[in-house]
This record gives sequence, structure tokens and C-alpha cells, in this order.
Amino acid sequence: MALDQPFPSTADRMTGTTDTTRRKIRRRWAIAAFVSLGLLAAGTFGSAGWRFWNRAVAGSSSEVRGAGVATREHRSGAGDAAAGTTSIRTRNRQRDPRAAWQALNEPAQIERRLLDDVRYLASDELEGRGIGTLGIELAADYIAEEFEQAGLETRLFDGEPFQRFSQSRRLGMNGPNRAQLTTPDGEAVTWTLKDEFTPLSISSSGSLDVPLAFVGYGITAPELDYDDYAGVDVAGKAVIVLRHEPRRPSADGAAGAGKPSEHAYLTRKITNAVERGAAVVLFCTDANSLRTAGGGGGGDVPVRDDELSDHDRLLDFRVDARDFPRQVPVLHVRRSAIDAMIRQSAATGLADIERRIDQQQKPSSMDLPGWQLSGEINVGVITQSLRNVIAVHEGQGPAADETIVIGAHYDHLGYGGGWGSLAPWTREIHNGADDNASGTAVVIELARLLASRPEPYRRRLMFVAFTAEESGLIGSEYYVANPLVPMDRTVAMLNFDMVGYLRNERLELDGTATAVEFDPLLYKLGMVHGFRLVKEPDGYGPSDHATFREAGVPVLHFFTGLHEHYHRPSDDTERLNFDGMRRITEFGRDLITALADSPTRPQPQTSGELDLLAGLSAEGITRTGQGPAPWGLEGRMDEGGYAVTRLAAWGLAAKSGIRVGDRLLQIGTKRIESEADYQEAIPQFRRGAAVPVVLQRGRFELEVDVGG
Repeated sequence: MALDQPFPSTADRMTGTTDTTRRKIRRRWAIAAFVSLGLLAAGTFGSAGWRFWNRAVAGSSSEVRGAGVATREHRSGAGDAAAGTTSIRTRNRQRDPRAAWQALNEPAQIERRLLDDVRYLASDELEGRGIGTLGIELAADYIAEEFEQAGLETRLFDGEPFQRFSQSRRLGMNGPNRAQLTTPDGEAVTWTLKDEFTPLSISSSGSLDVPLAFVGYGITAPELDYDDYAGVDVAGKAVIVLRHEPRRPSADGAAGAGKPSEHAYLTRKITNAVERGAAVVLFCTDANSLRTAGGGGGGDVPVRDDELSDHDRLLDFRVDARDFPRQVPVLHVRRSAIDAMIRQSAATGLADIERRIDQQQKPSSMDLPGWQLSGEINVGVITQSLRNVIAVHEGQGPAADETIVIGAHYDHLGYGGGWGSLAPWTREIHNGADDNASGTAVVIELARLLASRPEPYRRRLMFVAFTAEESGLIGSEYYVANPLVPMDRTVAMLNFDMVGYLRNERLELDGTATAVEFDPLLYKLGMVHGFRLVKEPDGYGPSDHATFREAGVPVLHFFTGLHEHYHRPSDDTERLNFDGMRRITEFGRDLITALADSPTRPQPQTSGELDLLAGLSAEGITRTGQGPAPWGLEGRMDEGGYAVTRLAAWGLAAKSGIRVGDRLLQIGTKRIESEADYQEAIPQFRRGAAVPVVLQRGRFELEVDVGG
């Protein structure tokens, strides 16, 4: 629905919502009854039957939008009646709207509903709300259903609340990936994807039909008089390459001492293989990195040769190779599969060959006559369909077209196992109870509370659940570029991201100086609600408010701080402070009400005033030996690059498009792989000259020019 036309009245929307929901319930149970009768008749009420039943009840068709979201009684395991409450729509039908609104605002009931929402959003059923999972689709449908039940207008995009779009920037397995060995005796041995092999993101696509050769560690090092390719013709073949490098004795005779050399890296090995004409690279994890329990330095318990494969794990598809060109198919293969081939061809095990290389410091490469690798590899850019969930509550009067956005991101990391997880060695559901089921639940509850007030607001309230925040603020970036309400009529944006860990009354608020009215209003309400407010003025940060801030909209980001469960599978519902979440919800309710009822819209702070405040607050900006870094950023070395933790609005970094949360990978010609690299790179900067900076943002690699 276009917003230049009036929405139906609150009463009309309530009636429409009730009728619509009744029709949905009748359709949903009719489908469920039909499916159950069919399953009973066929005698298939096993586990598969129950899964089919649940999908039918959930309304997996487009006609029944609330997939997996039947009733609140079903989701929570105990109905509102058991909790001593009545449904929101029942209250809305009560004759005394004021009494219904007051009942809805009872603290115990707010807390109960928050718990109910988080339990569902952070349940295993939702698979960590990862992009591409069924779970994130269920989450979007759940949020849409709750927005509708709250009485909001949801018929915004062709009759639904979903702002749909696609993004095609993620590299992944884009089609069938299969591999099969043929032995010298003509026997076919099929490798199972993600069990015995996996393509890597540094792989190209292509068909496989090539002979094989074993080339040890795949190293050519003239300075060490060492060449794994000496005497072996690998042109047009698949080469088996061990990861890492031989154990070299140190000056005191201790094997394996010192840092890995440049020859140990995957990209160097691939380049070396391609230069010698190899058509495919098959990586195999070496024994040295598996000889301690846990596979690769995880402990000090020795591992016998016959136990090495028990600790072997396939690499994650995504390999941090940055701009490395994809030239040939590159696979990581289980050690057990390679060992079986070597034993049949060389009458000795792979571990014995590695031990001989270590002891003699000489290659032990060989052709593998009669072996053939066939199949196909498909790696490319995957297009994914994404959904922001949006609903509105209309204002009344001259300022009705001024809009306050209340938002939170609802996605998380899915099953982990790659970028973003701080437990990347796991393939477990990352439920993201705090990040960000907590913020999503608060936004849903704010929708209920604010939409139920009998008196209208001066301004429109828009509630948005953003997708793909964890992938680089993709959902909010799409909204700001394609707004439902023009950005010049968007007067404020309040973002709730990780609000479930309130400790010692400490509530962090970012963006407090982005509007003139914010500071005095926050001081007053902070006192009323008993919070110890920790304020950051500039409004830049690694969450969805940053995209609105860049568009000139005053923003406030609510945050209760990092903790040991952040981006780990242990971020679960039982760890959250629901009393704290309820108080943050009440604080947000009162703040939004004040902004929505104010005679004047929030006035953005002038750029000069805000830059001064940001500059004054940025004490401790990263320094080099020459003084403050000229582009105004603060950071630290993190896994995968120099992580930006803070930006000053006056700095060139912020003005060039760098954001908090970005990881700097290269500055000019200098790769950033240590704190020393970063310090060496800074002097490249000269005022008046642009310096190219390569950075990682979410799953994507970008390049920006700083300065110039």
C-alpha cells in the first residue's frame, strides 16, 4: 500500500485482522485434518508422518502465511489462560480501551510475553535463523503474525508485510558437486560431499576427468634446496597436496619450532601447482597437525597413526583468501580416502611417507598410475531471497506523515561453522537468544504496547525486523535505499540489538547526540527507569542504526553489552535477564511515546556540533609512533584482520565508508596480518592522496579509497 494514501482506521484494522486470522485458522485446521486423515489411511504416522503433519499445520503454503506459528498456546507449551492472561485481541474487544491498555502494560505480563517470544525465536526449530535456512523463514512469518495480532497495518507490499529482495554476493556451492575415484582395477569409489570431500571457496567450477599424482607438501623452495615437484609430471593431473609443511628442526634441534613459512599457505600451494600445469588440487590434512588430540594443536595427548583420521575435519567451504583468483577446482579431502589410495599404490601408509619427509627433509612424491578422478565442481555466486518484515501504526494530525522507525534484526548465524561464529570449530545451532532474539522480542512487544494505546499519536510508528544484519547490514541497507517512507520524512530510528544481558543497571545508548532532544529526554527517562546510561554520541556502530545514521536520520541504539556467549552456541534463552528486558521495553515505550507526541520532530544535530562531540568522545583513538591516526579510527587485531571498534565522525575513515565492525585486510600495498603490519601501513597515508583499503564486511570483501 502506498503511504501517500491513508491507512484504514484502527477499528477497521482490528476487524480485518480478526476476520483474516479466523479464516487462516479455519484453513490451517482444514489442511491439517486432511493431511492427518491421509496419513492415517496410508499407515504412515511415523516420524516422517509427524514432520509432514507439522509442516501442514504450520501452513507452509503461501496461503497460510504463519508457517510454524500456530497459536501462542502451542508455541509456549502453556496458554495465556494458564499464565493468567487473555489474548491481545480479546483485550482489544473489551469495552474499556483504557482498562485493556493498562492490563496489557502490567509488568508481569510484559515479561511473560517477552519470554514466550524469545523461547520461540531462539528455539532449535528455527535453526539459528541463518540465511538460507527454513528457520529464518519461520521467524519472519512469526514476526509478521505478531505484528498483525498487535493491530498494526501489515498490508504494505502487495498485501503482505514482507519487503522482498535478493542479494547475489555470497560465494557458495552453486549446483551439483560430486567426485568419484576409479581404481587401477576399474572399481568406482564415490566420495560423499561434506563427508569425504568439500570444495573450497578458492575453487573454480569445472568437470573432473583426470589422473592423479601425489606431490607431498606441494612446496618448491629453491632457497632450501627442496622441490616436491622434482621428477614428477603433473600436467593435466589432480595433485594430492598435504597441508602445512614438513617439520623443520630449529637451531636447538627441536622439531617444528618457529612460525610457518610462506610455503605453508593454501594459496601459495595452489599457485605452485597451477604453474606446473596441474588441473585440480586435492588438499589433505597432514599428520603433524593431527598428532595432538582435537586435530591441529587442540591438546597435548599424542595420537597414534591409526587414530589420525578420527581427528580429521574438513575445512569450512569459506577460506579467507581475499582476492585470490579461482583458477582450478580445489577440494579438501578426508585423510582416510587419500591414505587408502596411497597404501594401494605405494605399499606404505601416508603417515610413514610424511615421517620420511620430515626425517630426511627430502620430497617423496610419486605418480599414481591407473587412478582417475571424475565428477563436477560448481562454485559460484548464490542468489538468496531475503525479507524485511514491516508494519505500521498510523499517526493523526499535521505530523502524521513523519515516521519513527523502531527496528531490530532477526537473523543470526544458523549452524555456525564459519565466518561470524566465535566457536568456528562447531557445527551446532547458534540460537542467538541475545543476538538478536532479545531485540526482536522487544520490538514485537513495543508494537503490542504502542498500538494498543487508545489515544492516537502525532506521528507514524513503523516497526521493522531487518534480515541479514549479520551478513553486513544488508537488510537495513536495502530498506534505506528503498524506503517505504521517504528518508526526509523519517525523523528518528531506534534500534534494539542485544538487550538481554542487563547487568548493574548499565544500558548503553549510541547516537545520543544525533538529535538535539535526545540527551535531555534520555536523562529524564533514565532517572525514572533507574538505568545507568552509558552514552556514545555519534551513532556509528556495527548494527542497523548505522545505515540510517549515514542517511542523516537521528538514531539511538540500545545495547546491554558483550558477554562470553556472544556468537557462540551457548547464547540461549535461559541466560537472559527478562526483568531487564521488560524494563528496557518500558523505557523504549516511554521514549517513543514522547517522541511521537512531541509538538516538533527531533532536530538533527548540526554536522559541526556532532563532529565536535564525536571528536571529544573519541579520546584513545588508535595511535602510531607519529601520533593519532589521521583517519580517526580505533581497533584491534582480530582473527582475519584489523577489526574497527570505533570511529570518529570527523575522521576520513568514517567519511570514506569504513564502519565499525569492518576488518581491514590491506592498506595500500600492505597486507594487514598483525599489529605490526597495521602500524607499518599507516605511514603510507599522505593528506591529499587516496589510499585504497581492502576490508571484510560480514561475508563480503570490499575496497574503499580513504582520503584523496
